[in-house]
Order: sequence, then C-alpha cells, then structure tokens
Amino acid sequence: MILNQEQLSFFKVNGYLILPKILDSGLCERARDLLWSSLPKETNIKREDPSTHVGPFIDKDLEEDVTNLRQGYKWQLRSIGTDQLMIDLVYSEALQQIAEELLGKDTLVKPKVRENHGTTWSSLARRSC
Repeated sequence: MILNQEQLSFFKVNGYLILPKILDSGLCERARDLLWSSLPKETNIKREDPSTHVGPFIDKDLEEDVTNLRQGYKWQLRSIGTDQLMIDLVYSEALQQIAEELLGKDTLVKPKVRENHGTTWSSLARRSC
C-alpha cells in the first residue's frame, strides 16, 4: 500500500492529493521537452523566459485546432496525449497502484494507441461510471 490512512481520508474529504516525487523525474523531463517542442518556432512563448508563460495568449499564438487549442489563458495540447512517453508517464506502476487504492481494484483500463491514427481507444478510466 502506497497511501496511508491520513492520505486516504484527506482524499475522501478534499477530492485530491499532492504526492511529491511520484512521477519518474527522467520521464517528466522528457515530457517537458516534448511539450515545449510542440510549440511553433515563431511563438512568443519562450521556455527560457517565464514572463511569457502567463496568458492571455497574444494573437499570433492563438490556435483553434482542437488538438492544440490555445485561447485566452487556456492551452489544451491534445496532439501529444497519445505519445508513448506521455502514456508511460501517467500510467506508471505507482500511479496505477494509487488509483486502485483510491478507486478500487480492477477499475483502470490501460490506454491503447491506435497506431494508424495516433489516438487512444481509452485512457485511465473507470470501467463503470
């Protein structure tokens, strides 16, 4: 068991947990690189300049494509969600065990990538609602 009783109780009351150092730091670093590389080269958002990380997005950085939506303060980057790196990051053994402790055994479905479309058939989801 990864979670203690205090953490389980906190989750039941508040609906969330903060668990430092649960994700693999090497995968996190690679995922950050992937996120930054997904931006257009001519973007105003610069990795090395934190002042550009806060919205709203300027006109030239707006994007309406649903796989990479950028509007106002919102950036929904769905285009890399089926990348194997991202799946490996969020579907780690530790996270799977934590989710089962919170949701119950056999409630998760491992994501499957449709190779010809690059989209997932399912994600970390409960089998029943």
